[in-house]
Amino acid sequence: MKSYKKAFSLVEVLVAISILVGSTVSVTFLVSNAIKTATSTRSNLIAAQLAQEGVEIIRRLRDENWINGVAFNDLEGTHRVDWISGSLPVSGNLPLRFHPNQGYSYSAISGDVVTPFTRLITVSSPNSRELQIEVEVTWTDREAVKSFIVEDHLFDWL
Repeated sequence: MKSYKKAFSLVEVLVAISILVGSTVSVTFLVSNAIKTATSTRSNLIAAQLAQEGVEIIRRLRDENWINGVAFNDLEGTHRVDWISGSLPVSGNLPLRFHPNQGYSYSAISGDVVTPFTRLITVSSPNSRELQIEVEVTWTDREAVKSFIVEDHLFDWL
């Protein structure tokens, strides 16, 4: 009587390999998409925070104008401004820079990194007692230009 050794057939091995390859490709695809989504979400969050910061900068400048007796609507125009400088330079399309200790600014500081974000702040005065602020943050994300716009209104309540 002959004894037969049990072994896997070639078909069984090929099926097992195809299942393994298929599951590996699926997991790789899911991880890749998760990383892309996380990166995009991070950029959206940074843009929203930069836009809100732009509104807060104009609010601070408006308050300083009140303290110094400067006209309420002295802030009109399109500006690029950062928290550090606190002034309203002529508009431009320069990218913001990021420094771990100083945050986002237009000034070059040793150790900073140029970011893909630009921020333009437009201040208009629909009437003598109101400022309309529009902050637009733009950036490039996976070869597509994206933007985030925030609008706010400040009133002369003094």
